[in-house]
Amino acid sequence: QDQISLMEGDTLTRSFFFVNISKENFIDSLQVNSALLNTESSNTSDQVFNIAPTNANDTTAFSLEYGTRNRVGLNNLSVRVSPQENELLSVNNYLSFPEILEVTADETNPVLDVTFDGSHILDGDIVSPNPDIFIRIKDENPFLYKEDTSGINLSLKLPCEGCQFERIDFSDPGVTYIPASEGQDFEIHYQPGQLEDGIHSFRVAAEDESGNSSGDNDYEISFEVINESTITHFYPYPNPFSTNTRFVFTLTGGTIPDQIKIQIMTISGRVVREITQ
Repeated sequence: QDQISLMEGDTLTRSFFFVNISKENFIDSLQVNSALLNTESSNTSDQVFNIAPTNANDTTAFSLEYGTRNRVGLNNLSVRVSPQENELLSVNNYLSFPEILEVTADETNPVLDVTFDGSHILDGDIVSPNPDIFIRIKDENPFLYKEDTSGINLSLKLPCEGCQFERIDFSDPGVTYIPASEGQDFEIHYQPGQLEDGIHSFRVAAEDESGNSSGDNDYEISFEVINESTITHFYPYPNPFSTNTRFVFTLTGGTIPDQIKIQIMTISGRVVREITQ
């Protein structure tokens, strides 16, 4: 048998056939004993189950499934079929597969993806006074799912002099999370509530299910909160332009205006165009 290589968390599945080469039927069920032994840790996983009795010159099929978690390295597999009744020769009922399975460790760091109110922000950007922060922890291992908050740390630093990062507890009513599953990343939804004016900082560090840390990929960013409702950074793009342009601006405060009016004027102040939205 060729050696099988699997990532930790995957499942080893092997099919076997027990052939009765005699002229006698087995009356009672047959017992299957299998063992998967990790050569480095000596960790052994045993399986014992019965299969249907096999008639003369007939075959009974069965399968084995073994999880690979905590089995990094080389593993030996042994399989024995034991009839319940006496059999003169049983040595041919035993198979051994030395180092049949190599399990590779998950050593890749998880990746953090963080958005504020649905957007990726740059350091120092202005955000709403009551931001909606969404965190996604992406892991390349498709078999080991992060199902709890162990190894995940969220912290926030307020804009006061001498303030330090303070850990955000997952019991905070503003924090909810969805465990990872097949096709679903581990997700965290954080609503800190109304924030005061000034520069805040937010930090996320996480470990995946294998214990790999985001490490150098920890997320940290500073952002500014302005509670007063204003329009800033208003400019046309591109500028100058010939046929069309876009008006780019930043809104501050907690309330989005229902309507906006733009007046385009000459240098002397004459209105040449008024746009309402």
